[in-house]
Formats: sequence, C-alpha cells, structure tokens
Amino acid sequence: MDKELINFLKNKKVFLMDFDGTIADTEPLNYETIRRMLATENIEFTPEHFKAVLGKPATEYADYINKTFNTNYELTDTVAQYVDTYKVVEKEVEIETLEYINKLLATFDDKRYVILSNMFSDVIQNMLNRWGISDKFEEIFSCSNMKIKKKEFYTDVQTYLGVSAQDCVVFEDSQKYINEAHELGFATVGIEHQYNKGKIEADYVIREQ
Repeated sequence: MDKELINFLKNKKVFLMDFDGTIADTEPLNYETIRRMLATENIEFTPEHFKAVLGKPATEYADYINKTFNTNYELTDTVAQYVDTYKVVEKEVEIETLEYINKLLATFDDKRYVILSNMFSDVIQNMLNRWGISDKFEEIFSCSNMKIKKKEFYTDVQTYLGVSAQDCVVFEDSQKYINEAHELGFATVGIEHQYNKGKIEADYVIREQ
C-alpha cells in the first residue's frame, strides 16, 4: 500500500465506506437485478436507463422508473423483490472486492470499518459473507433502509458512531458525497473507476483499473 496513503490514514479511528463502486464493482449486479425485475412487467430497462440512476439512492431509482415507464412502484413494496432477485443474480457472476480493499484490511486491522451506503443492508451483508470479510465490518448503515440521506448521517456522526468527523475517513466513489463529507470536516478518499474516470477529487484518490 502506498506510503502516502498509510500516513494519511494512520491517525484516523473510523473508516466510513460506501459499498457500490467503493468496495467492489457491483454495478453490473444492480443493473441486471433491475432489468430482470422490470422484465417481468414487459419493460425493457437498458444500460442507458441505468446510467441515469447510477450511484443514486433507491428512492431516486424508483422515481426515475415510475416517470420513465409510467409505473407506480413503491420502494417499500419492492425491497424484498429486489433483494431476492439480487441474491439470484450475484450467484451467476464473479464479483470480487476492489484490489485496494484487501490491502487496506491487512494494513489497518485495528481500525473500525463501517459501511454507509444507499444499497439495502441485506444485499451488503450477503456480499460481505460471500467475500468472507463480514467480520471486518463493525456495522452497516443503509440509507435506503433508514430513509435518510448520507449528509444527515455525516452531520450526526457523533450520535451514530460516537466519534467526530475529524476521527473519520470517508471512502466514496461519488463526488457529491465526497464534497458533502469534506464540507463537514471529514477526510476523504475517492475511488476512481471506469464509471467516474477523471471526475473524482478528494484528499487522496485511489485509481482502480
């Protein structure tokens, strides 16, 4: 692991990590899950449709789908269907954690690892179990399940985690959330990948191929 990154992280207590695009490239799973769900209604959900909601909360997915296809999906009614479909899809493809994750876990085994994601908690837990790293993560906070925005969590991190923003590092692949965290005093690590190449600015940027 890069010495600059090690020095940047060593005095922090909590690594607050996004899930999709930050721990693994799970976007193909998200797309295929939604595509199959909508296919049961004879709706064709294309990669172009998916780009419009990439990285957004589940509520915005539902709003976009309803407006685009004139449907009336309610998030609370479709969570179980999404999770069940996702669990089927993920067994059909090989998805591994990003390269830096295992190095991070090995280098900093004394830190608190916490997930803050827009993805549903059941999906995250299932994938962590699959990768054999669920014991490394103290807790999963799903904004979709909790019906909050990430900025609300950042603002009230003392209540959720018992630490200040200055004690944490936020790992994110979304510039929006990096900016929100930075404005509230968090150190930030941006994850650059194929979907956001050249669009990420943070205190430190990890570039995944």
